[in-house]
Amino acid sequence: AGTAAAICVRRDITPRAIHDRHMPSFRETLAANDQSIIGYRLSEESDLSRTAHVRASSTAKLEVTDGTLWHNLGEPICLVVPVATETLGSISFETKVLTPGVLVVQVFSCDRAENYRLQNHVGTHDVECHTDGRITIPIEASPGAGQKLFILFRPAKNILLRCGAARLTGALCFSWHGTGEPGPGTHLSPLPFLPCFSVTPEQDVYAPTNLNNGYIRPFGLPNTWASAPFSEGRAEWVEYTLSCEETISRVDLVFHTGLNAARFDSHGVFPETVREYTVEAITATGPVSLLTVNGNFLRFRRHRFKPIRATGVRLTIHATWGHERAELFDMRVYR
Repeated sequence: AGTAAAICVRRDITPRAIHDRHMPSFRETLAANDQSIIGYRLSEESDLSRTAHVRASSTAKLEVTDGTLWHNLGEPICLVVPVATETLGSISFETKVLTPGVLVVQVFSCDRAENYRLQNHVGTHDVECHTDGRITIPIEASPGAGQKLFILFRPAKNILLRCGAARLTGALCFSWHGTGEPGPGTHLSPLPFLPCFSVTPEQDVYAPTNLNNGYIRPFGLPNTWASAPFSEGRAEWVEYTLSCEETISRVDLVFHTGLNAARFDSHGVFPETVREYTVEAITATGPVSLLTVNGNFLRFRRHRFKPIRATGVRLTIHATWGHERAELFDMRVYR
């Protein structure tokens, strides 16, 4: 409402005129200032990043490998995984078997990218569990328009599933009531852990190219760059190479503020938020430091600086508020 009012004053128009004649520019203004519009893809003519080549120091994998929690599937759960390929081939988990039996796993897809509901049943798998170890489920299913699959475990008190406290954007774990046939009306409650899992084929859902795809929020896929876990003494970075040398004077950054978390369960700064970072211009004579930030806790940062001729821009992330990897939704560069 405030943005609309400012546009009305600046252009001497009515709110109806915004709706009738200026809606595209209004939506662009909102998104450029980090206002969420479901499914909106930001593409500004003045933004140089959208035609830039992007590379990064590392990229996260869609997997959880470490975990010390063993969850009893007598309390059934549902894992949501983003899927970037046409089909998901298989998914693997680690189990402990208290007594031999059959584990029933159902797979659902979603009808819309913004939704998280069990819309379409795409498969049921009966997994024989006789000994402790790794199980692999041959999913062979398409995620559909929702670009995600729901791996739902039916109640099984005789089986424990290895889980960990890892946080992966776009991968979510829910509990469900476990009775009746699951479907669109099934209530899912978020859980603070993820099963240890891996998938085939590998899902390149955290690639640095997500930074200039125009999406500033998850929409179907996570739409974030995520690095591999930090190692001691090593920062993580992402770099644009512009299509040609340009005079630049502004960089906008959209960080991660725990979008997987239930807001009422969150206190203080989200661990995923970047705390310390530097921005450099890549010039014909080498890198030039533009700014250094310590103690950041904001999701959206707009940095203006003295105009400089550059062929690229590098963001180096030195620390988060506790998350093991660097994450960033968007980095835009302007003249």
